[in-house]
Amino acid sequence: MRADKAWPGARKITTVVSGGLGNQLFQFAAGKASQLLGGGSLDLDVSWYFKAQKATPRQYYLGAFPGLQILRQHKVRLTQFLVKKYYTWARRVAGYPVLEVRNCIYQFDKRIFDPRFRRVFLSGVWQNIQYLDSAGVGIFDNLKKMESKAQFDKQLLQQIHNNESVSVHVRRGDYVSGQLFQCRPEYYEGAIKFLEKKIGKKPKAFFFSDEPEKLGDLVRRIPGSRVIGSKESSGVLDDFFLMRECRHHII
Repeated sequence: MRADKAWPGARKITTVVSGGLGNQLFQFAAGKASQLLGGGSLDLDVSWYFKAQKATPRQYYLGAFPGLQILRQHKVRLTQFLVKKYYTWARRVAGYPVLEVRNCIYQFDKRIFDPRFRRVFLSGVWQNIQYLDSAGVGIFDNLKKMESKAQFDKQLLQQIHNNESVSVHVRRGDYVSGQLFQCRPEYYEGAIKFLEKKIGKKPKAFFFSDEPEKLGDLVRRIPGSRVIGSKESSGVLDDFFLMRECRHHII
């Protein structure tokens, strides 16, 4: 990188968004952290949602959060081909300070915070808590302002607000069909006991899942817990809102 060569115009970060809500939040967090610490503008490349999805179909959810609608969410058909060619040319020929990070999953790459990189292109999952810790609380502002349009049962909200509520998220679906990693029941039992010892009170567990109807055996192992099903929540965003209302979280 040549720090002495200035790129015309302001710093610009482009983050590729893909997958479900969890991945989208990590991807946004990495881009937002780069913006907060390095300056510039943040664009979201949502072209992934306009392609045929071979795996579990996903929807784009970030637009439901206040403030995120105003980010430029654009469909770039030629991103995968042209961006790499253009950035490579810019680095080698023009000498401009450009950063391109692809296929980032769990790694922590602090270069995305460097303001000397005037063009930043991020593609990956970015599942590393250090991106959140580095940027501080400002990264959560948009998420805290979200209000669900659903009319939730008042009794349910009272139970969440008046107890040491803990949201417990159990991923099934493609994790089961694809034989991917799954937490055993002992993990959730141990997490509840750990939390009870830490807070000095018995927590009340609220279970969320993409297949809530299949949590019977697990829930019976944790007395007093409650499964949030289709009657209480109409989908992913409602689940997120209710989980956010809980005081503690197990994932």
